[in-house]
Amino acid sequence: MLYALGIVDTPIYDKIWTEEEIKSQMMAQYIPAVPTKVMIKPEEIAELAYFLCGDAAKNATGGTYVLDGGFIAQ
Repeated sequence: MLYALGIVDTPIYDKIWTEEEIKSQMMAQYIPAVPTKVMIKPEEIAELAYFLCGDAAKNATGGTYVLDGGFIAQ
């Protein structure tokens, strides 16, 4: 199984975008392009992984699970 992730809200972005102005510009471009208007939270990835490891997903034999706030569904 594959995960296709959008931008995940983790502390690494504070390291990548060291200047607040650059971070604001990147978010101003990204967030409007995402239908849900939010970044992906690490907990959302964990919830999907937990589901896929449980009995409810026993017949999920493969696929790509997209967590990108609806970006590619547009």
